[in-house]
Amino acid sequence: MRKKISDEDLTREINSGKSISKIAKKYSMSVASVAERVRRLNLKSKYGSGREGLDVKEWKKLTKTSKYGGRLVSLPSFYIKNLGFNHKKELLGRWLLRNGKLILEIKEAK
Repeated sequence: MRKKISDEDLTREINSGKSISKIAKKYSMSVASVAERVRRLNLKSKYGSGREGLDVKEWKKLTKTSKYGGRLVSLPSFYIKNLGFNHKKELLGRWLLRNGKLILEIKEAK
């Protein structure tokens, strides 16, 4: 069951050093909802805030799409909108490999 958290309580939780994902779990909310409120309240989490601070800490299953090992990745519209993209426009993406990490770079198609 979802619990309500006031702006004051959210501010207190963030200022005490709790991560957005821990707050979301405690109040049965989505990480995206908590992160949006953190941004709206202009709070700074030690784990980050704003566009760069919305890291998803939990691991997600990558569904196998072929017998050769291809995997499916889904990007929720929350991230698209909060990065400033129009979710109705065509988007292009490319993968970059940097220091052993796979990074998705996105831009609007022209």
